[in-house]
Amino acid sequence: MVFRPLNETLEYVRENGDEQYAPHHWWCYDQLIKKGYQVDFIEPTEEHSFWNKLGKKLDILYLEQQLKALKRAKNYDVVYAPFLEHVFLLALMRFLGLFRTPLVAIAQHEYGVNKKNYFKRLKQWWLRLVNFKGTDNIIHYIEAVADECDKYKIKGHVSSAYSWGIDYHFYDDYKNAQLEVPRNDYIFSTGGSKRDFPTLVKAFNELDFKLKITTIGHFDDCPNCVITPNIEIDNSLPFGMSSPGLIRKDYYHALAVGVPLQRSEAFATYGITVVMEAMAMGKPVITTLTEAYPFNVEKEKIGLLVDYGDVEGWRQAVQYLIDHPEEAREMGMRGKHLIRTKYNYDIFSEEVIAQIAGFFPRTTTVKPGGFGLGAENKKKEVHTYSL
Repeated sequence: MVFRPLNETLEYVRENGDEQYAPHHWWCYDQLIKKGYQVDFIEPTEEHSFWNKLGKKLDILYLEQQLKALKRAKNYDVVYAPFLEHVFLLALMRFLGLFRTPLVAIAQHEYGVNKKNYFKRLKQWWLRLVNFKGTDNIIHYIEAVADECDKYKIKGHVSSAYSWGIDYHFYDDYKNAQLEVPRNDYIFSTGGSKRDFPTLVKAFNELDFKLKITTIGHFDDCPNCVITPNIEIDNSLPFGMSSPGLIRKDYYHALAVGVPLQRSEAFATYGITVVMEAMAMGKPVITTLTEAYPFNVEKEKIGLLVDYGDVEGWRQAVQYLIDHPEEAREMGMRGKHLIRTKYNYDIFSEEVIAQIAGFFPRTTTVKPGGFGLGAENKKKEVHTYSL
């Protein structure tokens, strides 16, 4: 398994335990071990090592980690990477016929070739060619992104998981331990990637309701914002493994969770983790309209949609939930049901592990339980092999 953040995760859990760690950030590492697979984590090296500095110049992430994987390749049945970008060198070697171990990776976006600038477009073409021809199976964790990816001329071995989601047990445990009932007296917003906090702030300038924004230092691009007394901004959230656990209390006491997004050229699922965390906590969501999500918030009746940069739209959506608390509660319950039954880490892990297992030698007897709920109860014989 080639995944640099896993080193930080293992260290964090050793030092602090796993109480604050959201299991879905293991990206199936824990579930592979649970099912009896031997997982060899390719440990990363210092970011400023010679090879990693060279890799940075060549635009190859974590070069030294990938070189280690190449060196040990004969010991593996499969190389697995939760982020396709982390194994570009391995994909290149496989594309050139110099690396024989099957390579499975998860794609985080569509890897489009659409830049107007000729040189940027050429670079995108080259990256897509290597990744999609050199990787044996690229698993898109959102079906809509896989469909978008399929529109480009360079195609590879692409599949899709249909149930990417979070570990709802992590949020259930917190809720069940609370003695205080939720206050439901503010809207909560968090995250950083492509967030349009200025639009949200402007909406709350005209609302008699509290807004709480908790970020990792991302609120420095709103010079013209007016921070009225009903708006609280906390930039102190640490970047790291404990963040999901630290903000569970903010989800718990919120009336709803807002995810304002900026427009983006990439067809990517910005904000989806926050949306799903809110759903797991039984909270309705208000989010900017995007087609990349695996579900439509309004069609599923789990929240409300607002157009890009629509200050008045945000104001009306928030006011609607304030005026209709019972409907807000029902939206939250429907969202929680979706996470429990369809979009969760348990089912997603089953899907991914089943696809990884397809590249093991046919003589092995490892039989992951298959797709869907209840798969873990299927009878299976498990042996240990190198991954």
